[in-house]
Amino acid sequence: MPDEKHEQDDRQRGAMTKPPVRKSRRRRLQDEYGSDFEPDMPAVDGFEHMVEYLWQVGPVVGDGAVTHAELHFFQQNTGIVLSEWEATTLRRLSVAYLNESHSATEPSCAPPWAEGMQIKAIVSNSARSAIRALASM
Repeated sequence: MPDEKHEQDDRQRGAMTKPPVRKSRRRRLQDEYGSDFEPDMPAVDGFEHMVEYLWQVGPVVGDGAVTHAELHFFQQNTGIVLSEWEATTLRRLSVAYLNESHSATEPSCAPPWAEGMQIKAIVSNSARSAIRALASM
């Protein structure tokens, strides 16, 4: 029967070998510009309902994109009837969200859309990277 001391040591060793959790782009920007920072978002004039549906149904399920079956049950459960275009678009938005959420853990990943303060940060980071690359030649 293993004793409590060895179990505790094993748990501590396991905790030390876990890879560090990568921060999302949003969290890195909030660390840099303050916790109240909200990234610029593109206008969705006329399609606000699609963004609302995306957040109601997902935007992802576990570590996968929303499936057509999940959209079918979303329609049944809510009474919302999606057109073929809306269902396809929600699925594509879910895939794009999932892909971007994985890419966004890389510090060098540029945002999919930016304006204002974000563009300044991107330009300054790009310039810094270019200067470092030249200096290492």
